[in-house]
Amino acid sequence: MTMTKTVSIILACVACTLPSSVAFVPAALATTKTTTRLAAGVEDGINSRRDVLGVAFTAAVAAAAVTVPSAAWARDEYLSEPTDEFKESERQRTEFRKAQIVIKVKMTATFAQLTTVSKTEDEIVADLKELRKQVQEVGGMPLGIKKDDLVKVVRSVKAKGFWPTSCEYAYVSISILFYYRIISKLSYEYIMIAICQILTDMLIFGFLFHDFPFHVCLLRSYQGLITEIAYQQSPNKDKDVANPL
Repeated sequence: MTMTKTVSIILACVACTLPSSVAFVPAALATTKTTTRLAAGVEDGINSRRDVLGVAFTAAVAAAAVTVPSAAWARDEYLSEPTDEFKESERQRTEFRKAQIVIKVKMTATFAQLTTVSKTEDEIVADLKELRKQVQEVGGMPLGIKKDDLVKVVRSVKAKGFWPTSCEYAYVSISILFYYRIISKLSYEYIMIAICQILTDMLIFGFLFHDFPFHVCLLRSYQGLITEIAYQQSPNKDKDVANPL
C-alpha cells in the first residue's frame, strides 16, 4: 500500500506540472499535437520571410514606377520658342553660308577662265593672282571646293605644256598661304620646342664638329615642321576653325 500511494503521489505531481492539454491525453496524441505545433511554427517563419520579400519587391516596383515616367516625360518636353543663343547661332550660320556661296561662285568662274580662256602668260598669272586673292579673302577654300580641286585645275593647265616661271611663282604664292594659315595656328608650346631643338642641335654639333654645316639643323627643323603640318591637317585637311557649321 505504501508503494502504491507513493507512485500515485508522483504521478499527480507530474500531472500538475504539465499543461492541461497534454497532461491527460494519450502519448500518441500528445506527440502528434507537438509535431503539428512545430510544423506550424516553421510554416509561420516561412510565411514571414515571404512577406518581407513581398514588401521589398513592392517597394522596388513602386520606386521604378516613380522614377521611370519622369525620365520619359523629360524627353517629351519642347521649348515653345527658340532661345536667343539659338537665334544668334542661326544668324551666324546664315551669314557664313551666304559669304561662302559668293566666294564659291567667284572661284568657280576663275577656274573656268584659267582652264578655257587664258592662253598667254599674263592672263594665266592674272588668274592665279585672282585665286590667291580669293583664298586670302576667305581664309582658305570655300564650302564645296577643296584644295585638291585647285591643285587639279592647275595641273590640268600645266599639262598643256605652257607654264612659264612667272606662273609657277604665282602658284607657289597660293600654296604659301595655306602653309602660313596652318603655321599660324600651331601652338606656342610647339614653336618653343622647335626653337629649343634648333639651338640644342647647333650647340651640340657645333661643339663636336667645328665645321658642321648648320643648315642641316635647319633642315631637320623644317622636316619636323612639315610633319606637324601634316598632323594638323589630318584627317580633315579642309577643316576651318572659323566655320560655325
